[in-house]
Amino acid sequence: MEPTPEIVAKNKTYYDLPKETIFIGLQECRKNSETLYKSAVVVAETQRNFGAANSLMILAAEECIKGLALLSIYLSVQVPFLVQPLFYSHSAKHLQGKELTNFIRVVYGALTVPLLLKMKLKDAIREAFNMLVDSVYTDFEEWWDSANNEKNNGFYVRLDGSDFISPQSFTADDFQKSRGIIKMFIESFSKVKGLKVSDYKLSKSPIT
Repeated sequence: MEPTPEIVAKNKTYYDLPKETIFIGLQECRKNSETLYKSAVVVAETQRNFGAANSLMILAAEECIKGLALLSIYLSVQVPFLVQPLFYSHSAKHLQGKELTNFIRVVYGALTVPLLLKMKLKDAIREAFNMLVDSVYTDFEEWWDSANNEKNNGFYVRLDGSDFISPQSFTADDFQKSRGIIKMFIESFSKVKGLKVSDYKLSKSPIT
């Protein structure tokens, strides 16, 4: 999927930022996503508060979405969506999380194989954008559809019809479902820790 000229123009502000600035941003997203993930596990295992833990997991995934967008900008790969909403709108991050299923899958494969980290990562991202329309993870997409509401419900008491529903209604199974999905984000995105500021100059190399 190629970005439209309008999207390229609106994203220009981000692509014009110094590479060092983008690099810092993607690394901060990585660190924060890892912190949120670890916090979620602690809350679930020690406090048995699966609602709050589930919400923290979803926040970790949101940080990964922002980070993957910054990784693309860092490598000068045009993304086919608007970047700005990712930093100001929870729903935007969830929409991209759903639509970028194959993007995430391909980048995950590239990042988790050390030999592909340097020379082939840039092409892996380009390849991923071309596969956006071929999504195969139905459960993954369905999870994203409800993730934003689930995040809020895990933090706050809500009124459902005539009944008040507490975050304590979340179960260990609810948490483990989110953890299973988000673990892919965390494991893949954590690999950008191995990048260096100068790696934005990665040369083009075919994917094998």
